[in-house]
Amino acid sequence: MRSILLGTLPLLTAALAATVASVWVVRRTRSFTRGRRTALRIRIRGDLVAVVLGSGDADAARDRLEHLARRRAGRRLLLELTVSVAGTVRGESDRRLADLVETTGLVSELVAQLGHPDPYRRTAAAETIGALRLWSVVDTLHAAMRDEDTDVRIAAATAYVRLDAHRAAPALLRMIGKEDERAAERLADLVCLLGPAAAPAVLDRIRAGERTPRMLRVLAACGNQMLAQPVQMEALAAPDSAVRVEAARGLTRGASTLAVPGLLAALGDPHEDVRAHAATALGRIGVPQVVPALVALLDDPRWSVRQRAAAALASVPGGVTVLTELIGHSPQFVTTAAATGLQQAFVGTGLLTDLVAEDPARRAVAEAAVAALAQRTSTTRLLTEAARSFPHPGVRERLGALLTSTEDVVSVRPVVPPVPLPRDLVPVPPRAEVVGASRAR
Repeated sequence: MRSILLGTLPLLTAALAATVASVWVVRRTRSFTRGRRTALRIRIRGDLVAVVLGSGDADAARDRLEHLARRRAGRRLLLELTVSVAGTVRGESDRRLADLVETTGLVSELVAQLGHPDPYRRTAAAETIGALRLWSVVDTLHAAMRDEDTDVRIAAATAYVRLDAHRAAPALLRMIGKEDERAAERLADLVCLLGPAAAPAVLDRIRAGERTPRMLRVLAACGNQMLAQPVQMEALAAPDSAVRVEAARGLTRGASTLAVPGLLAALGDPHEDVRAHAATALGRIGVPQVVPALVALLDDPRWSVRQRAAAALASVPGGVTVLTELIGHSPQFVTTAAATGLQQAFVGTGLLTDLVAEDPARRAVAEAAVAALAQRTSTTRLLTEAARSFPHPGVRERLGALLTSTEDVVSVRPVVPPVPLPRDLVPVPPRAEVVGASRAR
């Protein structure tokens, strides 16, 4: 037995050595192959960049890429790198890369990728077709827009918007009604990107019975207010509060004076967002007739509504004067809202610059507003900072003088002792409190 083991030991040693050698050779071969593949990818990427940028060796790089695309493996590798580059180029570089894709036959490869089992491959193919604006394959995107994967459908719809914007809106609007919430919002954003050209298609969907908050948002975002305003005014009376909120929000984008009656009625809506957006819309319309309604809205139980009403008043002619008179002569919550509206006027409408205006009436309005805000501790710091850092030196000087004079007035204001109430006006405690106090004694 021992002799047999000693006889087979050299054979086992030789087999082990052969196994180790073969493993080493395989690993070296794989490493070499991997290195060659990496070097090839680097060279192809360099040629792609040269073609896209139109550098001095672009013609030679283009010839090498066309030669590479004649082989199936080379065409597959070129397609992979082209897809990774397509989303990073713009303008003239975009056109050069699209021309290369067409001359090397990669367009058919991209179309074939739209039917690949892997959804990531299908998504990348649709994104590349849209990024390079390959007009010849626009019809193939219709099938991709019905793909089973949501991301593929969204990528195909995005590509369709880039290739055929005139026909994209009706197709995307049909898709919105069949998608889940997330996909429908993404498609709605795509329709918004189409601008005023998409407004008629959106209007047709709404008139067909699809008057939803999303459709109203898309209609407003399209930017054709002439078409949108009648629909929004009608939606202000809808039973669904979400529809009314979106209609009022849309009217803040630039409603005309024809919307004033409906917006005034919306100030009494039970939903606070409708009231707030209606106040903003009236402020942007800016007609003086809305001042009484906005002043009444300063008494709203919701702070967001009062704030919007004050900001709207600050942008209406004569509204700053009204806000100034309300400060210190109204309940605390109304005074706070009025002060907030004046602060926004200082920042947004340039009320501080009126301190040096040539028109004495404008200067008087601005000075009165500054004097009213200077009486409040919460806004004195803001005015003091503006007096130090406002860009216009004249405004800084005038504002500093107004703050100094206001501080002097406050410092010399006499302290008025409390006036004793007549005996018949002294509040009488409830009977239970009187009985309890007598028992305690």
